[in-house]
Amino acid sequence: MPTQRRRPGDEPVRVLRAPLPPGVGDAAARTLAAAFADDPTAVGVGAGPGARRLLVRVPVDAAAHDGGLLLSGDPARPSGVAAWVRGGRRSGGLGRVLGTGSWRLLPALGPRRLLRVVRDAAATDTHVARHVTADDAYLWLLGVHPGSQGHGLGRRLVQAARDDARAAGLHRLVLVTHRAQNVPVYRAMGFELLDDTVLSRGHTLHVLARKA
Repeated sequence: MPTQRRRPGDEPVRVLRAPLPPGVGDAAARTLAAAFADDPTAVGVGAGPGARRLLVRVPVDAAAHDGGLLLSGDPARPSGVAAWVRGGRRSGGLGRVLGTGSWRLLPALGPRRLLRVVRDAAATDTHVARHVTADDAYLWLLGVHPGSQGHGLGRRLVQAARDDARAAGLHRLVLVTHRAQNVPVYRAMGFELLDDTVLSRGHTLHVLARKA
């Protein structure tokens, strides 16, 4: 009798921490890069797939070391990824950037675009710092592969991140979105809007939080 294939919304969610199995960090980065490929508000918009993968390796590796990396489905080809870190460790930091090989973004993006990426990331971090404490978990990234969207997988990943953060003794889950249409979705999940500030390029940064 043939095995019934699981829908993306029914796939198991795994929590991984460092040291990651070989290739898992790259696989998570590929899924996130695909999830944000057409997002006009994403950091590094317009960059090629390789550059986008390098950009998201910083939060992927940070989550593995200082929080939780959550993958749905096959870790070698995850359908969705969530990366959370402890509130006090949310910044990428030069060491992490160099450690993931993100210095290669200079030839990939060029000086002007790389400067914009750094400036946008710094502006986001400044606003997030007003709302995140050491007792919070910061949901740095959440993305579902385009081929797996529409099955409630994002919601399941958020819930799994909350559960994992609570098990780690943290009190709140804080997240950021640049897309206004995401705010009602997160509010329906119990998140409260803490801040909405217009940043560079005319994008609004929405900061939301809820009890872990």
